[in-house]
Amino acid sequence: MNLTDSALRDGEIPLEHWLIGISLSSTALIVIGLYIPCIMAFLDKDLRSFDAYTFMLHIGVFDLIQAVMHFISGILTIVPYNYPKHSFDWIFGGMVEAAWEGYISLSVVLAINRFVQMAMPKRVDQFFSPRLIKLYILLAYLYMLAWLVVFYSNACNFVFNKNIYLYYFDFSMPGCGLAYDINGNSAYIELAIMAACYTGTVFSMKSMLKEMRQGTAEQRNAHRHEIRTTLQLAFLFLLHLLIMGTWTIAPKYITMTPYHFFAISLLWIILNGSNPFIYLLFNPTIRSKIRALAGKTEIKTTTVLQFRSDI
Repeated sequence: MNLTDSALRDGEIPLEHWLIGISLSSTALIVIGLYIPCIMAFLDKDLRSFDAYTFMLHIGVFDLIQAVMHFISGILTIVPYNYPKHSFDWIFGGMVEAAWEGYISLSVVLAINRFVQMAMPKRVDQFFSPRLIKLYILLAYLYMLAWLVVFYSNACNFVFNKNIYLYYFDFSMPGCGLAYDINGNSAYIELAIMAACYTGTVFSMKSMLKEMRQGTAEQRNAHRHEIRTTLQLAFLFLLHLLIMGTWTIAPKYITMTPYHFFAISLLWIILNGSNPFIYLLFNPTIRSKIRALAGKTEIKTTTVLQFRSDI
């Protein structure tokens, strides 16, 4: 037993737990603070008529759920409780993992949407009609709910280890091994689909640029908006791939210390925060909507969002 274990069992809170717990919770709060104005902007009726922003709204909901659970993990790192297992671990751990499953499933749909938008623009309404979009979003929430049922069952639970600052599968339970394998393999498949879609999307932009030169001024603006949004989402996918690769590969080649696990946990929270950061940094439409919500400017309804069926 190390000194940290001994201190925890004696009800003491090591200084490193204070620092790391505060860091985790503070970073999660920053993510929540960045996301809330973006979510409010996505609720704007103009943006909700646009496929990508509709998906980004609900992806943001999944991200916010994860950020709240990460905030709680920072508190659990500090609060003295019966180490190493707490009666609420299964609730928070199951919720953050289920929200991740919903997040990545809807991100796959968004990647397919971007590919269809660039490569087959005339088929957008066929594959992404308003009714189908609602169905895809509903299925993502049901997918999250299905995982939540698994994680809240007697077959598989989560525990939070204060020494590594992570929720992890409780492999002492009969179904956790299978759930872990399905969870990991499905993530690899979903990432492969997203990679294929964004690769195809980038190569398809040439035809979109050609159409831009032939269309009206309003259609050119619409195409330009689609390309800009797609490039932002492709960059976010690459960032996700980098962080997830670090998360997966690092423990296999590095002798992990609690500080390494802290860094990985922090990376995961940053992953949740990368979406609103990129939106706010590179998307002038979202920034304009947020400024309008704050009452600082009055923006005109942009016409580029009215030509989805013509793109």
